[in-house]
Amino acid sequence: MALTKNSVRLCTMRNCSDDPQFLDKQEGFLEYLNSTTLQWVPLCDSRFSEHNARVVCRQMGRESLNSWVSHGPRVEFHPNSLTRIWSWPEPVQCTGEEARLEDCEIRLNGQLYGKRHRCSWNSQFVFVRCGQ
Repeated sequence: MALTKNSVRLCTMRNCSDDPQFLDKQEGFLEYLNSTTLQWVPLCDSRFSEHNARVVCRQMGRESLNSWVSHGPRVEFHPNSLTRIWSWPEPVQCTGEEARLEDCEIRLNGQLYGKRHRCSWNSQFVFVRCGQ
């Protein structure tokens, strides 16, 4: 699946870095574009690392050296806000040197065959801050 530079974005309170008004956004909750369904999908991977964050920042054309990652709830979500998402991205593990998130390896967690990775509305979502 080939993704473009804009396959990731950072959002806070529905203000996202792909909006011309917020193109210089340096931090926010990470969302990933599912190029099949054309849906922006929030990431809730509790093991999303600073290596992964560096790749996201690099992909967005931001400084990646002092990037960091944290996790937290998104106050704009409610119990029915994620029901329309049909496909969630698999967790990935980056070395930090990749150009794009799609270049990272899928992280195998020992899950059962056929188990789908999903996020609930009150999950701990991935928050990324790119360096200055």
